Amino acid sequence: MMLIFGYAVNIDVDNIKTVVFDQDMSSSSRRLFQSFEATGTFNVVGRVFSYEELRNSIDGGYARVGLVVPPGRNILAFTAAI
Repeated sequence: MMLIFGYAVNIDVDNIKTVVFDQDMSSSSRRLFQSFEATGTFNVVGRVFSYEELRNSIDGGYARVGLVVPPGRNILAFTAAI
């Protein structure tokens, strides 16, 4: 029974519905979000323009995750790490 159950359960996480709050609005931040989506783990389903919209998207079931890039961050340093 344990063996059969082990094959029946899939614990892979992919296509997590995600909303993006890009306060930086730079080409670097856009590349970061594209990199996240390219992994197959995240599925960007929309963009929001405030923390309230982000919270409402998650609370309302539209998304499970919100990715935020604050303005003026050095995104290039972060994208090199992923």
